[in-house]
Amino acid sequence: MMNEQEYNKAVAANLRRIMYERDKTQADMARDLGIKKGTISTWMNGKHLPRMDKVDLLCRYLNCKRSDLLEVDKDRKTTKISEAQAQLIQLAMTADIENVRLVLEVLKRLEARP
Repeated sequence: MMNEQEYNKAVAANLRRIMYERDKTQADMARDLGIKKGTISTWMNGKHLPRMDKVDLLCRYLNCKRSDLLEVDKDRKTTKISEAQAQLIQLAMTADIENVRLVLEVLKRLEARP
C-alpha cells in the first residue's frame, strides 16, 4: 500500500509525463490557466495534489482523463532520479530553450571527458 507522499510523487510523475507528451511547460500552464507557477511547482514536486476542480481543469487543458493523471500504474517502468536530476528537469521545463541547449552541450562535454 502506498503512503500519501508516495502517491503524491506518483501523481507528480504522471503530470510531468503528460506535460512532456503534450510539449507543455509550467510557464505555459501558469499563463494559459491563470494558476500561480508556485502552485504548479508544488504539484510537479509531489508536495501537494491539485484540488479536483484543478484536476478537471488540467485534464481539459492537457487533453487527458482523470485516470491518466491520478491513477498509479504499478506496472509502468519508472526510472528513479536523484533530487539534483529532478531539480535540473524542473529548471529545464521553464528555462529559455537556448539556455537548455547550452546546458546540454556542457553536460555532453563533461560526460565525454576521460
